Amino acid sequence: MFLFNWIKSLFNPKKLNIFKNGNKNEIILKEKEAILKCAQEICHLGIWEWNYELNKIFLSYKLCEMVSIHKQKYEGDLDIFIETLVHDDYKDFVIKCIKNSIEDGIEKNMEYKIINSNREELWIRVNSICIYNDNKKRFKMIGMVKDITQGKNSEMLIEENDEFLEVLIDTIPSPIFYKDENGIYKYSNTAHIEYLGIKKEDIIGHTIHDIINREIAEIHSNVDINIIKNKEKHIYESQFQCKDGLLHDVIFNKAPYINHKGEVKGIVGVMVDITERKNSEKKIKKLSKIKDSILEISYSITETSNITELFNLILDKVIESIQNAHIGSILILDDNENLKIATHIGYKQKNAEKFSLRLEDSFIWHKTSGRIDKTVIINDFDEMFTTKCPNILENEECFKVKSSISSPIIINGQLYGLIGIDSKYNYAFDEIDIELMEYMRNQISIAIGKHTLYEETVYLSRYDKLTNVYNRRYFEKILDIYINKYILCNEEFLFVLFDLNELKLINDTYGHLAGDEIIRTFISILRKRIGPSDILARIGGDEFVGIFFEIDLQSLIRKFEDIIDYFKVHNVKFEENDIICSFSYGIANFPYDGDKYNKLIKTADERMYEYKQKSKHDFNKIQ
Repeated sequence: MFLFNWIKSLFNPKKLNIFKNGNKNEIILKEKEAILKCAQEICHLGIWEWNYELNKIFLSYKLCEMVSIHKQKYEGDLDIFIETLVHDDYKDFVIKCIKNSIEDGIEKNMEYKIINSNREELWIRVNSICIYNDNKKRFKMIGMVKDITQGKNSEMLIEENDEFLEVLIDTIPSPIFYKDENGIYKYSNTAHIEYLGIKKEDIIGHTIHDIINREIAEIHSNVDINIIKNKEKHIYESQFQCKDGLLHDVIFNKAPYINHKGEVKGIVGVMVDITERKNSEKKIKKLSKIKDSILEISYSITETSNITELFNLILDKVIESIQNAHIGSILILDDNENLKIATHIGYKQKNAEKFSLRLEDSFIWHKTSGRIDKTVIINDFDEMFTTKCPNILENEECFKVKSSISSPIIINGQLYGLIGIDSKYNYAFDEIDIELMEYMRNQISIAIGKHTLYEETVYLSRYDKLTNVYNRRYFEKILDIYINKYILCNEEFLFVLFDLNELKLINDTYGHLAGDEIIRTFISILRKRIGPSDILARIGGDEFVGIFFEIDLQSLIRKFEDIIDYFKVHNVKFEENDIICSFSYGIANFPYDGDKYNKLIKTADERMYEYKQKSKHDFNKIQ
C-alpha cells in the first residue's frame, strides 16, 4: 500500500500540470514515466489507462504479460477485456466498479478473480487514480494491477485451515475454550457451549464471573492468574456448574498461549467431566462397605438367637452405609395389614412401641399408588405429612424429618415389611442411594428368609409342632442340664409322666383330628395351671413329661387332681361331639428317686401305671 501511495503521488495534479510550461513539463513527465516503469518492473505491476477523449483502454506490456494475453486483442475494448478475462462470479462487481470509476472519476481499490488465456485462475488487485487538466476536466484514469494470487491462495489456505481447525475442535467431545490475558472468552467449542448450557454470545466476550457463581469463579480466576504469572501448564480438579444446574466434578487442563515475544496472550483450557467416575468410585466404596455388612448379617443368621437381634444388626448396618442417614426403623406387616416397628434407631422408645400404621396410610403406599415393589425416595416431608401421612414419630434429637428412603422387604413374593431411613436434610438421597438400597433390601430379604427358615428348622428340632412344647430329644438335653445344675446346688425338683387315657379309642371313634384336639386342649389347660419356669415335653403319641420346680409333692398332686376334676365337667367339643379328656400321671422326685433320666422316667412310669389301675378300680367300684 505504501508503494501504491508513492506511485499515486507521481500523478498528483498539484505537482503535475501537463498543459503548462511545454518543454519543461515534457521533461518532468518523461522522468516520471521512467520512475514509474522502474517501479513497475520492481513490483511486478501492470498499468492500464483509460483515455476519456478517445474513450479507449490501453494496457501495458507488463500487464498483458502478467495475465497472459495479447495486447492487440484486448487493448481498446473494455467490454472484451471484462467478458473474456473476468471470472463469472465477479463480472457484475467489476462492471459496476469500473463504470463508477470511469464515469464519476471515483478512485477504486478492488480485488477480483480473472481467468487468463491459459485458463488459469488468477487473483488481481486493481487500484486507480483520475488525472485532470487545467479546467478540472477528467483527462485520464490510470490504474495499476498486481498479481496477488499467491498471497490470496495463502490467505485462503489459512482461512481453510482455521475453518478446518474449528470444525476439528468442534468434533472433540471435550469442552475446549480460549480466553485472553484479561480472562475474556474468545473461543468456545460446541462441546463447551453445550456443557455450559448457555448461548455462545453469552460466553464470548464475557469472563467466568459472568457465567458461574462468584465463589467457584474466584477459584478458577486465581488459577488463571498463576498460569499467566508462571507461564506454566496447570492441571487441577475442581467443581463447575453446568446446564443441569448441579455442581459437577471436573478436571481442568490449562496451558498459557505465549507469542513470539514471550508474552502470555491467553489461556487454552480443556475440561473433562469426572462426575460419573467419582460417583462410581463412591458407589464402589459404598458397595464394598455394604457387602461387608451383608456378610456380617449372613454370618449372624445362625448365631442370632431371635429375629429382633437380626433386625437390630440390619438397621445398624443400613444407616452406617447410607450417607445422610440419621434415623431409621424396620417395620413389619402384621396379619391385619398394619405396619409395626420391629426395631428402630433414633426414635423415642415409648412412641415406637405403640406405633401402628395401616399400610394404606404409609407414604410409600401414596408414593407408589399401592405398588410397593421397589425403593422410593420421599422429599418435602412437611407437605407429605400434613396432607397424607400425619402419623409421624418424634425422634430423640427432635429434628424435623425432611426426606426419607424406603425399601420393601419381600419374602417368597409377599410384602414382609419395610426398611425406612430418614434424614434431617431435604433431597438427602439420590439415585446411587436407591441402587444401594435395592441391593441391600434384596440381600436383607434373603437373610431374613434364611433366618426365618433357620428358626423354623430350629423350632422343629426342639418343639412338638402340634402342642408347641419340647419334643423328646430336646427335653432330654435340657433335663441333663438341670440334673447337673441341681446336683451342684443340692436342690430337688419333681419329674412327672402323663398319659392320656383312651386316646386310641378316641382316634378310632372320632378320627385323628379329634385326638389332636384332645391333645391340644390337655396341654393348653395344663400350661395355664403350672408355673412359668416349669417345663413340658411330648415324648410319644399320648405321653408327656414335665419338670416342676419350687412346689411340694402334695401341692402338685392337688393341682393335677383339680385339672382332672375340670375335665370331668368341661368336655372337649369336636364338631358336634362332646368328648371326655382324662389322663393319668406318675411323679418321681429328683434326686431321691433317681439322678438320671432313665431312672426318673422308669419310676414315674411305674407310679403312673399304679395311678391308672387305681383310677380304673375306683371307676368300676362307682359303677
